[in-house]
Amino acid sequence: MTRRTRLAFVLSRLKGLLLAPGREWKVINDERLGRVTLFRDFIVLPCALLSLLVVLLRWTTADFSVALRWGVINLAACTAGCYVTFRVARVFLAAEIAEVTPVAFKLSLYTFVTYIPFRSLSMGFSSREFIGELLAVCCLYSIHVLYSGLGALASMDAARRRGSCFLVGLLVICLPWIFTRLLTIVFRVPINI
Repeated sequence: MTRRTRLAFVLSRLKGLLLAPGREWKVINDERLGRVTLFRDFIVLPCALLSLLVVLLRWTTADFSVALRWGVINLAACTAGCYVTFRVARVFLAAEIAEVTPVAFKLSLYTFVTYIPFRSLSMGFSSREFIGELLAVCCLYSIHVLYSGLGALASMDAARRRGSCFLVGLLVICLPWIFTRLLTIVFRVPINI
């Protein structure tokens, strides 16, 4: 695939997950794409592009070095959060699902696909702005996408599906936040600017 067709594929998948997650998960279930390609196209590439947007948005309220550090923090927190979520989900779902690695990978990857745009845009605004807080709340929609995916990808009873959704959803929401806080300490970035 060329870069343009890959970008179009990523955008159409994001649109499908946001507007009709149940139908999109059925399409995802039938696909057999490589994990490295999917991680690069759906996590690293959008994170890099959205991190550039974070830099530009933060640059309006802070100096360029601080804005650049926020962009690097966003890129690192989202990619590391997705990877750690996949690892933990694979261990947790191993007792429930026979083919656990593809299911855990797709669940963590595509849940982060819907989480990353809202999170990155919310990071672009300072913590005192209403639009940043509103976008941060919109990140919770990824939990609905995750629950739809659990139903489409894995045959589990409702109680186990809720427990899996709770654990993986908690990881999706909390890990990037934890990584962000740790990296702001490491990079000595002022949180309220």
